[in-house]
Amino acid sequence: MDKTDGLELKLGETQEGYMKVGAKIIHDLSSGIYSDPANCIKELIHNSYDADATKVIIRAKPDFNTFSITDDGDGMNYKDFDSKFTWISRSDKRDKGYFSKIYKRPLIGKIGIGFIAISQICDNMEVISTKKGEPYKFVANIDFSRYKKSEAAKMEFVKKSKYGLTNYQEEEKEHYTMIILTGLQEGFKAMLQDKDWERIGKRWTTFEGLIFEEIISKIENDGIEEVSKEVGGYWRLLLELAAIIPVPYFENGPICAKNLASKIIDKIKKQVTDLNFQVDFDGILLKKPIRLPNDKEIFADPNEFYVKPINKKFNFEDGSHLEFRGYIYNQREQILPRELSGIIIRIKNAAVGASDFSGADHTFLNYPFAERMYMNWTFGEIYIEDGLEEAMNIDRSTFLTTHPHYRELRNFLHETLHQDVFKESRVRYIKRRERRKKDEELNRLERLNHLVNKILGPDFSLAYIDEKCESPIFTEKNKIIISKKHEFYKYIPKKQRDIVEEVLISLELSIIKSNNNIILMKNKFPYYFKKIREGK
Repeated sequence: MDKTDGLELKLGETQEGYMKVGAKIIHDLSSGIYSDPANCIKELIHNSYDADATKVIIRAKPDFNTFSITDDGDGMNYKDFDSKFTWISRSDKRDKGYFSKIYKRPLIGKIGIGFIAISQICDNMEVISTKKGEPYKFVANIDFSRYKKSEAAKMEFVKKSKYGLTNYQEEEKEHYTMIILTGLQEGFKAMLQDKDWERIGKRWTTFEGLIFEEIISKIENDGIEEVSKEVGGYWRLLLELAAIIPVPYFENGPICAKNLASKIIDKIKKQVTDLNFQVDFDGILLKKPIRLPNDKEIFADPNEFYVKPINKKFNFEDGSHLEFRGYIYNQREQILPRELSGIIIRIKNAAVGASDFSGADHTFLNYPFAERMYMNWTFGEIYIEDGLEEAMNIDRSTFLTTHPHYRELRNFLHETLHQDVFKESRVRYIKRRERRKKDEELNRLERLNHLVNKILGPDFSLAYIDEKCESPIFTEKNKIIISKKHEFYKYIPKKQRDIVEEVLISLELSIIKSNNNIILMKNKFPYYFKKIREGK
């Protein structure tokens, strides 16, 4: 009788079998599921956050081929490491509740792939940890290079996933976890070494020695349009990490002016501050790099920007709920740097979405209407209080678009943008365009009057009439009069009428200066003179 792993060829009889983890899946995971290093590193930072760490210290030493992450959280013993940390795609963090023990933080960890995900930026990991109240620590060494060999895809995972672990004595009062990455992937190492930024006409410089808020101010003041092009990889890594992990905002961020959403924003800021979580990256204390408006003229005029408060809850037939709050900011023109436009969705205080300087999704969940200009003027954050988590894909950077929670959020966002935020933006844009057109016309008239005064003297001026006259332009007493409704203008495209009008004024000035010497003017401007006098 044919058999396969305990199953027999029995017709019409139900049998039991077991799911398995294929070696190729592990190989694929270790090859890279994240688009950039920041998303790999954030997984380890989230582990520290879930362990009630108050501070994470990151030190990048690419010249020594090392990168370390140390926290003061609960720590682990060798049993925790073996039963939790090393398991792929299994996390028991929420078995005892949905909040951390000390600071009652909403737990981020759920998927259980952080350990294997980090392997895409290094070949070796050393984990050192001790649990408070226990008189020993352990040191474990994991060699990721085994996973990356082509023959590894055919091996059983248990054969290639060996690690070495040693226990040592430690003070009972100590509690920490230190992770040291070595054998850094070349692209990651090059990113850590790229600390420069360059702009045309400026010399190379760095942000070293500046606190994080000064770095943001420098980016704003120097008018950097695209962080991804003008700022070195090291600084982009810091900016991106700061945007996507649960660190505090600047004191005057994310919106540094009073607005309709100020109450909701203040609550969100307090909520994030109360998490009591800090990340020190090479001596720089990270904060969310969001501070709008970052244009002084826009900041000075409240009519030049609009902030929409968001506070919504949906109930579903299956008994689940989707609840969220936040804000959408829109200003009169494109937000710079360009990366600081889009929408950030935060679940358990951690960003889920596209990854760059801001961590924002610049498509606004694939916004369907043709209003691209307004999208570039808009930024927002949505904090999910309940729901949506099941819609996250394994990379924690994308969503399952068919999930009902995602669809409800997407539809709400698109409707809010189209019917509220962008409608407000359109009105503001039309008013600004009309105001600018009026100012430009006044400036033009002032310039033309100045020309008339300069050539004919201060007693002369320009005047416009809406009556039909024999000529589109003529002089009466001390006024050069322009007939706006003359048939002459019918033949002139709208965009060219101002230019033609200025030509007419120049010709009329020439006639006056020549003491109305028609013969002289005909000799100088035979074609134009004839057409103007004929009113054609």
